[in-house]
This record gives sequence, C-alpha cells and structure tokens, in this order.
Amino acid sequence: MVNLNRKFGEKIKFIGINVAINEKIEGVQDYIKSNGIDFPNIFDRDKKNNQGIWSHGNADTHNH
Repeated sequence: MVNLNRKFGEKIKFIGINVAINEKIEGVQDYIKSNGIDFPNIFDRDKKNNQGIWSHGNADTHNH
C-alpha cells in the first residue's frame, strides 16, 4: 500500500484501519514508522468497532 499511495495518492486516499484485535497502539505505531507508511491510519483504541470489519485476521503490508 505504501507504493500504491506514492503512485496514486494524489487521486486516491489511502487510510490504514487498525482494529486492535491482537495489537497494542505502540506496536502499530512502530510498524507504521519502520515500514515507511506515509498515509493516515486510524486505531480502534476501545476495540468497539472491530466486529464490523470484514477482516478476520491480521493483514500485513510488504514493499516488494
């Protein structure tokens, strides 16, 4: 997604959604920083919205 954001970010708005199923915000922030993720991210701190998200696992972003 990082590469897609850099290529199409002027036309498409990319937003990361972190649903906090198995993660703490500090770990997510470290991941964002260490992987050069430069688009907005939101985090469900209270774990109230993760039931409405279609993903039932942890997604990972790889820069190939």
